[in-house]
Amino acid sequence: MVTRSVCWRRFDGTAMETCRLMDGHDPTGPSLEGTVVGTIGPDPFVCRYGVGLDDAWQTRRVAIHVVTGDAGPRTFLIIRDEASKWAIDGAAVPGVAGAIDIDLTFTPATNTLPIRRLGL
Repeated sequence: MVTRSVCWRRFDGTAMETCRLMDGHDPTGPSLEGTVVGTIGPDPFVCRYGVGLDDAWQTRRVAIHVVTGDAGPRTFLIIRDEASKWAIDGAAVPGVAGAIDIDLTFTPATNTLPIRRLGL
């Protein structure tokens, strides 16, 4: 079992993140989880995410929980099925059918997934 944990601050100083990459802890495959805290303009936000992967480092599921400013919490569940069809909270997203990776723009951590899969 391998765990790598890191913490960093965005170059522009508007957010900090801690994330953990775990390989071998879950019998279903590797996983990535993290928390980002920062601001979007004048509004504070906190975002927690978890990415479940198969043994080939392809995304299977993503859970995102976000709280921004005075807004209530929002939670999203993203699933990729065996045919590489994607759904967000049960609604199909045909425009990304065939994709195997998720790229969460608020974190560079998801860039690790294709890097691991390709053995780079």
